[in-house]
Amino acid sequence: MGLNDKKKNNSILNRISNILGRPQSINLLCIAVAILFIITLYSMADGIKALLVNNKTTYIYEDGAKYKEIDGGFVINELILESGSALPTVQDYFNANYELGNDVKISYYNMDNKEINVDDFTVKVNDDYFVKGIQDIFVSILNNSEEYSASVSILDTTTPEVTVSDYTIFQGEEYNPRSFIVNYFDNSSINEYDAQFVGESNFSDVGEHDVKIRVCDSSENCVEVDSKLIIKEKIIEEPIVTPQPQSSASTSSQVVSQKKPNNNTNKKPNGNSGNNGNNGNSGNSGNSGNSGNNNSNIGGDKDYNSNNIGNTNSQKSTDPAFWELVEKAKAYNASPDYQRDKELVEKKFITKTNEDRRAAGVPELTLDPELCLLAQTRIREYESIGWDESPKYIHKRPDLRDFSTIFKDYGYVAGIYSDNQRHYGENYVSVLGGNNMSNDGAFKLLHNSPGHYANIVGPYYSKMGIAKGIDPVTKRLFWIQLFSS
Repeated sequence: MGLNDKKKNNSILNRISNILGRPQSINLLCIAVAILFIITLYSMADGIKALLVNNKTTYIYEDGAKYKEIDGGFVINELILESGSALPTVQDYFNANYELGNDVKISYYNMDNKEINVDDFTVKVNDDYFVKGIQDIFVSILNNSEEYSASVSILDTTTPEVTVSDYTIFQGEEYNPRSFIVNYFDNSSINEYDAQFVGESNFSDVGEHDVKIRVCDSSENCVEVDSKLIIKEKIIEEPIVTPQPQSSASTSSQVVSQKKPNNNTNKKPNGNSGNNGNNGNSGNSGNSGNSGNNNSNIGGDKDYNSNNIGNTNSQKSTDPAFWELVEKAKAYNASPDYQRDKELVEKKFITKTNEDRRAAGVPELTLDPELCLLAQTRIREYESIGWDESPKYIHKRPDLRDFSTIFKDYGYVAGIYSDNQRHYGENYVSVLGGNNMSNDGAFKLLHNSPGHYANIVGPYYSKMGIAKGIDPVTKRLFWIQLFSS
């Protein structure tokens, strides 16, 4: 230190001494005492980062918390918590050396001073609580008749966790940023988010295209993720498939009551063509009037007549193997790999079916989730007997019963049509090498088949379900469409 620096330093001390009216030696002693006092506070508050004395009240700051000095220690006065962090315990509001009494109560209030429950701003995981959302609350702690209060701000400054996957469409189909997102998690437990493409996003050419997506949570914490858009050529004409697509339509009608005398109970109501039972893939009978086999290997209809329908459908199956297939169908429908395809299949088939029905002058159908589940269960039944064997079981269950028995086994009861009967129907399409077969192409096969078309426009139906499956080895595709009155 040079001479001028010493003079400057002495000048500063002299000015302080003049202001305080004390000799430098006394001021140096005061500074030493102050330093010792600060060290003591650090010891009391266990790692306090800063100190403030305001109107004779001492506050200390540590990791987003403002502590207030009380007899025997410090208590939190203000606290900032990251959303998703653990809910502080009562002891957490005091420094570690502070001893709580035997009678301690903690309460929480919103900004309107109304008491709230812990569940209103936390998520419970096992026995632990974690704060959620973005909000301000007040905390009141009653410790042996002494009351302390603190304000708590719950903020979200963490970017969300986003998982994406490649997204496949056919030319002309729509897509948006959310189409690529398969999982979203935010520490605030707020599931609302904004997703936007970054850079080029309007693609129409066949091939793979790189896309970048910016995802922001409700607090505008953003993350960018990369994915691929895969565009396949759209099939305009019905594809040529080898071997020929296998498809079949079947109907079943069940009588609720018979008003004719007993000697006529074997006759079908409403002019049906007779009771010839199940005639598989050969010929026609029943309500739909199919025209027999054609070049698409179309099977005939079956007609099923039961005078005891009022009771039979209430007798659910007790076979564990059947319910295991139902659970497999549920799991498949809910699987991430099928979710997008499921949405497209259901949208395409209900739209196309109702277009045909409007053109035929009959009421539109509604998509029934239970029928969709049963359709997927039918596909799982084909899987259970072996995909290669499935063509031999068209409209048959694994035990060779008629397809319509699945409704009874599940406990599904159709509505009663004006002919006093409950009606069920099934359309089946199977295509080997079907990766080139779109949902539109599959429906076109049904539309162009008289037997399947009869089911599609059957006036006695009011609901439908649809499901799609694939043999992972041969890539054979299956579509099952179910109908009910």
